[in-house]
Amino acid sequence: MLRNKLGITEQTALSVMERAHTLRQAQRIATGRLPTERTFDDSHLQAIHSALFSAMYDSAGQFRTVDIRRGVNEFARVNDIPALLGQMHRRVPETDWSVDDPDVFASNIADTFVIVKFAHPFRDGNGRTTRIFLNHVAELRPFGSISRR
Repeated sequence: MLRNKLGITEQTALSVMERAHTLRQAQRIATGRLPTERTFDDSHLQAIHSALFSAMYDSAGQFRTVDIRRGVNEFARVNDIPALLGQMHRRVPETDWSVDDPDVFASNIADTFVIVKFAHPFRDGNGRTTRIFLNHVAELRPFGSISRR
């Protein structure tokens, strides 16, 4: 269990509180009430993570400092995270997101997802952070975002 600012010591209670809070914050980001600069780099990911988790954890927005794995999933080593996020930052502006082909879009967004997923830069909350980040990437296409607002 991650140490939290609320002093919650029971995992289920913490999970419930965290989900409710991050859902509210995600909605604030999606509606623009919590502006997030679309730089498509490590700072962009950190800003999203911080917005989601700063009320709950001191480590919000900070990249992990230890190597981790979840079950059989091994994520990038800490030393490899900057290079992977640099690759992501180069890839997003180099991709032609205006192509009006759902298969091309799916392939491009999947490639971006794989980079961020493997980097797994935060101890926790990577999935929620990545979902918002990819929605910001999808805003670059003519059809707008992909979220379920």
